[in-house]
Amino acid sequence: MWIKKRGSGMATTHDQRRRPIRMFIMLIAAMISSLGIGLIAPGAASAGIFTGRVDTGSSLPLNVRQGPSTGTGVVRTLPNGSAVGLNCYVHGQAVSGRWGVTDIWDQIDGGGWVSDGFVYTGSNNPVVPLCGSNTKADHAVAWANSMVGATGYDGWCERFVENAYGTTGRYGSALANFNAQQAAGRISTSTNVPAGALAFFRNPYDGGYGHVEISRGDGSFVSTAATVRVVGLSYGGTFLGWAPAPDSWPGR
Repeated sequence: MWIKKRGSGMATTHDQRRRPIRMFIMLIAAMISSLGIGLIAPGAASAGIFTGRVDTGSSLPLNVRQGPSTGTGVVRTLPNGSAVGLNCYVHGQAVSGRWGVTDIWDQIDGGGWVSDGFVYTGSNNPVVPLCGSNTKADHAVAWANSMVGATGYDGWCERFVENAYGTTGRYGSALANFNAQQAAGRISTSTNVPAGALAFFRNPYDGGYGHVEISRGDGSFVSTAATVRVVGLSYGGTFLGWAPAPDSWPGR
């Protein structure tokens, strides 16, 4: 099973485990550097779409490969615990990693590929777009996936979908957004909701504000609640329809 749990407890445990071997890692880093192999210092973040953390489960570094397979050459290594910028992902060789077996490989800043099974992101789902897809909708879905398990958006579904598109304060409620999209002739009632679309609902608990979710394109949606979660179409209540995000929303 592939599980990436959130929470400071896990990070503290790994930090405690690394303390006795930090000097050894520094010595190994110096030796590798003397051999001319590029090495990113622990904690040095790059500017990818999402910053993850290398977690090999040991003192060993993570190999950065030329392609999404262990059969390709190693171009450099990343120390355990170091920050790494993720740009996009592909499906490659299935690898048994720190977080279980996965075929997801992340393209990282500076070039190269690492198995997502050795990168802590706080999510079981890809948190960056599929490589080759660079639309605002792809980035919105990736951001929404990265927020699964997060708190702080309960009752703020409209803010959540706007934040997924890099904006805020566009509409006072999900229902206001729906009414605007309906007036513009942009609402579809098809239940085949494309990735990144805004899915609108009404239910007895929405306080008259309505509810909106981000579609993942596979029949599931990212929804706010006490914690952000992945849900089915029936979760939000009565389905009103969907619309693509407004063109004026900038995207991430």
